[in-house]
Amino acid sequence: MLVVSHIRGGVPVLVHWSVPALALFVLGTGIDHIANAAAWVVGYLAILVVHELGHHIAAGRRGARVIAIAIYPLHGECKHEAPRSAHDEAFIAFGGPAAQLIVAVPFATSIMLFGSTRVGALDILSAVLGVLSPMVALFNLLPIRPLDGRRIWTSLTHARRMRRMEEREKPLTAMEAMEAALRKASVTARRLPQQNRQSLQTSTPDALFLAFKQRLL
Repeated sequence: MLVVSHIRGGVPVLVHWSVPALALFVLGTGIDHIANAAAWVVGYLAILVVHELGHHIAAGRRGARVIAIAIYPLHGECKHEAPRSAHDEAFIAFGGPAAQLIVAVPFATSIMLFGSTRVGALDILSAVLGVLSPMVALFNLLPIRPLDGRRIWTSLTHARRMRRMEEREKPLTAMEAMEAALRKASVTARRLPQQNRQSLQTSTPDALFLAFKQRLL
């Protein structure tokens, strides 16, 4: 891995050796249109960098220290400390696609308002960042491993499950216990045969008291 830069907080930006090698290969194959080939290379690398910077910013907002950002030919990686909660994990995972969508806005707007220009390289760069990048971002939100959408879905599902467990374990107030006892007595009455409902009605106060006492205990 090659250290190409350091960003806010002294976080190193690492690039795999195959990235510049492939960039030179693409430039070599497009030597007759070197400017257009360079625009493709710059735009593609910008997608990877913007995505990981989005994770970096989101992690900083959630208090997770970023250790390094690594760029590979087909993906990037933002290495950071473990988030403090499942919601933080989902927020950090969403940061990458969100950054791509935000950066795509001015390029997509320029394409819609002004169309193509006389500079082919500029049109290619705008198409990569304004059209291809948001498409990649939306695809990345699918709940499929190893995409960010899978991390978001898993984190939110875990947070929802933990919240339900906490609600079930939460002690009932006196009013909630009384309501639960009344619902239980009502269900019991509906399930009894018709001939036994009269005896249940005569003993309802005792039944409610016992049910209420049981819920409190």
